[in-house]
Amino acid sequence: VGFAGGAIFTSLSTIYSGIDLKYQNFGFYHAAWGLGGMTSPILVTLVLNLNRNYHELYLVHIVVLGLFLYLLIKEKSLKNQKYSSFKFSQIVSVAKYPIVILGIISASLYACTEVGSFTWSLNMSVDGYGVTQKMGGYILSSFWLLFTLGRIIADPLAHKVGPIKLTTICS
Repeated sequence: VGFAGGAIFTSLSTIYSGIDLKYQNFGFYHAAWGLGGMTSPILVTLVLNLNRNYHELYLVHIVVLGLFLYLLIKEKSLKNQKYSSFKFSQIVSVAKYPIVILGIISASLYACTEVGSFTWSLNMSVDGYGVTQKMGGYILSSFWLLFTLGRIIADPLAHKVGPIKLTTICS
């Protein structure tokens, strides 16, 4: 699932970056991850509140995945454009560029913050403050709500003040 999710995200990001600039809004595009992060804990909490087996959520996942595949196959505006191949040995030469190094550092810090924060917030809520697991799901969804709002708001702000200035301000 992790490999496939990473490959799908990369492929769709490549397609998205190739569309006309006036239609690109990466903040909104990346906010979809936050939507998943918000809805997942709420769905699990709902299933627990209904005294249902959480394994039933896998059925929901299969249905949504099936819908995704159907829409992907039916979508005629997407083209399976092939790009020049990138050799694995070129990674070192590409990684020497400062923008690539900054991107790697930024993505790593982002992932650490995202995963660490939501794991910590849920564990601290349940173990440290005695919050029920059900309430912890709502707390986790609140975290994702704020993360998603940050993603949505960042794109227009980056267009207004510039991405470097916004990155500096938010750092």
